Amino acid sequence: MKTTSSGPRGGRAGRRGFLFSLAAAALVSLAVAPSANAVSVVLQDLNSLVTIEVDNCTNQSPAGVGEWLMNGVNQNKLEWFWYRLGASGPEAPINSLGRTYMSASDTNENPGNDSLFVRYGSMDAFHVEVQFLLTGGAPGSGTSDLTEVIHVHNKTSEAVGLHFFEYADFDLGGTPVDVEAVITGGNTAKQRDIVNFTDYIMAETPAISPDLVEVNAYNNTLASLTDAGPTTLSGYTGPMYDTDLTWAFQWDRILGPNDEFIMSKDKNISTQIIPEPVTVVGLLLGIGCLARYVRRRRTP
Repeated sequence: MKTTSSGPRGGRAGRRGFLFSLAAAALVSLAVAPSANAVSVVLQDLNSLVTIEVDNCTNQSPAGVGEWLMNGVNQNKLEWFWYRLGASGPEAPINSLGRTYMSASDTNENPGNDSLFVRYGSMDAFHVEVQFLLTGGAPGSGTSDLTEVIHVHNKTSEAVGLHFFEYADFDLGGTPVDVEAVITGGNTAKQRDIVNFTDYIMAETPAISPDLVEVNAYNNTLASLTDAGPTTLSGYTGPMYDTDLTWAFQWDRILGPNDEFIMSKDKNISTQIIPEPVTVVGLLLGIGCLARYVRRRRTP
């Protein structure tokens, strides 16, 4: 039986589904042949710009979602997907299957492409398709959003044991050290940092809950995904504090012949301003001076 998820309908999710439908109908072809060359695609929308390295087929220098600018400040180091078929290792990045199709489109009237579709692997064999949609906030606002829809297809004549991983290393506020990372409810990853009195918060909740999760310090999880052995995430949900933090999700499925695994998820970055302590101190000093002045005026 197929394992699928379309997410909730209506509201913001419904609008995203509509945008993806538009993107599918209006894709602008960028490449149709397998490629092992490094290729970068830039998505932009309002206050946001994301660079996706769609190729680069080595674990040592993986492809993936790299620079994510919000109001000109980078928020991300690497977010990408690895997979393993069967119990024995190693894992491989999905781009190691070889890019066979890629297309980008603009789904709104804002300048630049904001949607990207990439297929890795042959359509008549095991292959993975990923669609990205960047939704920026108003210029100067502190919000940015990246939706990803992942299709894993088993077009072979035999069942496969799929182990699929998402790995994320955000550098919120442009700094590698984070205040906190935690996974709550078994399926919501949250990462937080405070830079220059701005509180940066990243949150992701996939439509299908992962089977295993891991919060860790850089680069323990990445090293496990890129070594020669099989990876099973630890299940540690955190919280962890005050270092370069990462998190990862793992989904385990048996895909029969012509079966597929479909999942959607959404990453949102938001900010809020923290009042500077000097402002509070200045206010208290001002109140104290005013009180002393009033007392002096009342003294005969």
